[in-house]
Amino acid sequence: MKSSFESVLLGHVSRATLLLAIAALPVQVLAQTADITEGDGAGYRDEIIVTATKRSASIQDVPLSVAAIEGAAIENQGIDNVADIARLTPGVAVSTTGPGRTQIIVRGISSTTGSQATTGFYLDEVPVSAVATNIEGSTFDLNRVEVLRGPQGTLYGSASMGGAIKYVSNQPDTDELEARGDLTLSSTKSGGTNYAANAVVNLPLIKDVAALRVVGFYKFEDGYIDRYAVDPNNYLAIDPTVAPKKNVNSYDIWGFRAALAITPTDTLRITPSVYYQNQKVDGAFAFDDPPGSYDNMVQARMIPDRSQDEVQIYNLTAAQEIGDLELTSSSSYFIRDFKDTEDTTRVIHYLLGLIAPGVQTTAFPHGETQFIRTTIFTQEVRLSGEIGPIEFVVGGYYQENKRKRRNELPLTAAFNDAFGTPFTGFDTLFRGRRNTAAEEVAAFGQATWNISDRLRVTGGLRWFEVKEDFNSASDGVFNGGPTQSAGTSKSSGVTPKFGVDFDVTDNVLLYASASKGFRAGGALAPVPIAVCAPYLTELGLSGAPTKYDPDSLWSYEIGAKTQFADRRVTMNASAYHIDWSRIQQQVSLQCGFNFTGNFGKAVSRGLELETNWRASDSLTLGLNLGYNDAKLKDTVAGTTGQAGDRLLDVPKFTASASFNYDQPIGNGLNAFLLGNASHTSSVLAEYNDASPWRTRKSYQIVDLRLGVHDEDERWRVSLFVDNLLNTHATVGNAFSSTAITTPTTRSLAVNRPRTVGVNLKTAF
Repeated sequence: MKSSFESVLLGHVSRATLLLAIAALPVQVLAQTADITEGDGAGYRDEIIVTATKRSASIQDVPLSVAAIEGAAIENQGIDNVADIARLTPGVAVSTTGPGRTQIIVRGISSTTGSQATTGFYLDEVPVSAVATNIEGSTFDLNRVEVLRGPQGTLYGSASMGGAIKYVSNQPDTDELEARGDLTLSSTKSGGTNYAANAVVNLPLIKDVAALRVVGFYKFEDGYIDRYAVDPNNYLAIDPTVAPKKNVNSYDIWGFRAALAITPTDTLRITPSVYYQNQKVDGAFAFDDPPGSYDNMVQARMIPDRSQDEVQIYNLTAAQEIGDLELTSSSSYFIRDFKDTEDTTRVIHYLLGLIAPGVQTTAFPHGETQFIRTTIFTQEVRLSGEIGPIEFVVGGYYQENKRKRRNELPLTAAFNDAFGTPFTGFDTLFRGRRNTAAEEVAAFGQATWNISDRLRVTGGLRWFEVKEDFNSASDGVFNGGPTQSAGTSKSSGVTPKFGVDFDVTDNVLLYASASKGFRAGGALAPVPIAVCAPYLTELGLSGAPTKYDPDSLWSYEIGAKTQFADRRVTMNASAYHIDWSRIQQQVSLQCGFNFTGNFGKAVSRGLELETNWRASDSLTLGLNLGYNDAKLKDTVAGTTGQAGDRLLDVPKFTASASFNYDQPIGNGLNAFLLGNASHTSSVLAEYNDASPWRTRKSYQIVDLRLGVHDEDERWRVSLFVDNLLNTHATVGNAFSSTAITTPTTRSLAVNRPRTVGVNLKTAF
């Protein structure tokens, strides 16, 4: 049943309005949102300035596939996470199993293993892509989000082999006092009440010299999945005698961002900043199939899945103008502490049935605890500017990445009492400790030669060297006893880029490029020979691997950026071909362990189209389309994929459309109606041909907002419906941290059901 709050708000949305949201498919492209300014009686798009090439330039003049979503559009359309951004940007997809557990996939470059993601993620100047999943992050008071598609190995380095996403925050203003607030109250179908609050204040401290900008945010979202106890006699069923826990997957996140701008001279700007967030999750964002289903989203768990994710980011950026040149230094320190407890009742029941049949005769509560602490120091210095017809960026880069991880699957006294102490001499099922320390140094440069007013060529090169040391210790039943290991991994290489672009007219740009991307390798804690030797032998390995190497790709792209009809229409298109080699793939062994190795090749081809049409002074329409065909090229023993299989979690087709209608209604007020609809085609979720969960179905999401604001945008009130059609979609397969897949059940992460709410924005 709907909550009373949801019913009241739905009553304000007429049937005609809902039908309009569904029918208005050729609508505003979020990835190119910008205000239209009247000039000499004709409308035209304001320029969107981006820093994709680490120099400021109009998005229409940058010869690469980049999308920019401006801050006002982010806030007005309720975009509050990277999954929303991906859904509305062609060429981008995500696989997510909950807040802070999202993998970003650009142009089909998808990988579920390795020490780094395949997509770079930045908060201003700070790279945080050295962690496998992105942080949730706040989207309030951003100037824009930039989405760079295609490998960015020259300027952005490792982990940007598919592309990069940059959150660019608003900077302190030394001239004007500013304060804004944002409040949201909503209700989720099958869940409860959600609420969020954001605020920002900009304080000029010394006019033209110093200013402080502080942002605070808080969000609570109630759960919509119920947790039941596991039936002791059937680990695939629930125990009907135990009362369920309702709406267990609630979570809250709070934090702040503060930046101090100091401009002691007209040519020097120093900006120290700090970012902090703390996120708590009370349950898994997934249902278990079986016993659950889309119509009955329940979990079968005996132990609550809870986690806490704390992030601290400290940065000092200084920029000094030297004539026509600019020298920039960015020093940052990133700290992430992640702690969680995860129910492993069904996984352990299955594993013990393999290695010790008959020991555990009934389902019994098991849980794994893990703690991961990641610290990253990054220093980058670069010089940019123009010398004659040459525009250039050159720089140096250093990063130190340390990671400490502890895991334990306890062998409890209650387990021994229940099953007669079957594992004498052991005090744990598994206990592991792993410490890694990696250093990366790089030098990079990219230059554009303006051959004429219309023709330019670009060349770039990055040299890198990565070294990683590790030490680990493990013990327990599943490890076959105590083991220790240590090792070192080294890798180096270069990533070039070549490009040419040509202005056919002032409003038509054609470009072509070839670029290389890479992802660093790493050291491996060897799998235990005592329990895994037979399975390694099957793969032709005499011992356990101790490292894996970088993987790399070459991308070839052509594109066009166009504006016409007096710049009321913008249409950008690109086509690409990517060859990916020595892919970091996970090899799963039947002993319950896995390792990462460099196996196989893949190819990814695709098309992207972004359009925006200012149909009138009140109405903006547009459409985004994406096509991607990403497949494995060969079959490798030990890995589960076969030649011709699509890469995991990559949709072949994506489409998004939206509209924005904003009309004066008198007395200094404007009424508005805006919405978006997106389509994501089916994806391959597993390589196992026999698995009923091999594919995830396609889905459509429709969002709608309507309301009123004053003509100066000092306040805005919105009624909104997110996921209007109440679509149930699987957005990720929630494998346990043990990476074990049981053959008869899966945990399927799902999107949030229909959510109805009200939002109030005000500025002072």
